[in-house]
Amino acid sequence: MKYINLTICLLIAGVTFSQKNAFGNKSTKLSLDIHAGVNSGNGIQTGFATNIGLSYAASKLIQLRGDFGNDWVGDNHISRVTGHVVMNLTEKIKLDNTKYGFAVHAGTGFSLRKNPLKFPSDNIFSGDKMVNLVFGATPSYKLNDKFTLQVDISYVQLYLNSPDLSGYLNTMLGLSYKF
Repeated sequence: MKYINLTICLLIAGVTFSQKNAFGNKSTKLSLDIHAGVNSGNGIQTGFATNIGLSYAASKLIQLRGDFGNDWVGDNHISRVTGHVVMNLTEKIKLDNTKYGFAVHAGTGFSLRKNPLKFPSDNIFSGDKMVNLVFGATPSYKLNDKFTLQVDISYVQLYLNSPDLSGYLNTMLGLSYKF
């Protein structure tokens, strides 16, 4: 756990203190994303979803994003940590002169599923430990230079888990703040 925290701190410090751009301003390659919404999985199970993420724009086309999410699907509480590659398609589909944007993303990470009916334990790390694969699309609307309104539609596929929950769809509304 210490190594994960150290890696995250070094990544944030390296990106935050990066070089200035041609106009003398700090680089605006880092953004914070906060989303909340609903999900559905395995037919009629529904629930609530939240996540918070940090993105780094490696170029106009590619972003790297790490996020932490909590999803409640039926009786299941799933905590997940995921790394994504985001492809910003705004310029490719000729939306570059408007406030609208469109991106697709895919990533993988780790999930922990808590369900008091299936895994009765007070231990914080008890439950179904899984690998997740996430992919989705994110249309957006630029409110100003700092804030962007986003709709994130993502499918989360779960592996190495109990067969009763193999995946679910998240639909979230959120804000992105560009540093």
